[in-house]
Amino acid sequence: KVRLFDIMGPDRKYKDAIDFLSMCEFNGLPMCPKIGLMPFNFDKLVELAEGKCLLGNPIMEGIVFRPSHERWHEKYGRIVAKLVSNQYLEKS
Repeated sequence: KVRLFDIMGPDRKYKDAIDFLSMCEFNGLPMCPKIGLMPFNFDKLVELAEGKCLLGNPIMEGIVFRPSHERWHEKYGRIVAKLVSNQYLEKS
């Protein structure tokens, strides 16, 4: 199966999180499970990354998180990150 987690528009810019969710829901496109929209809290993100997998797999791989509005940093590029769970790292 394919599940979307991001959409780049014809202008070669990624959609804001809310626009992405709206486009997928309106068009019936399958998305990766969404955990929610919340203020940045690293400890909470670590807790969520170690939680139960939302796709039925035995081990949670981790979570992808990004700001609600697209941002670009001149040194690091696009502001989006993945936090890989310790369970997944230990399995590898």
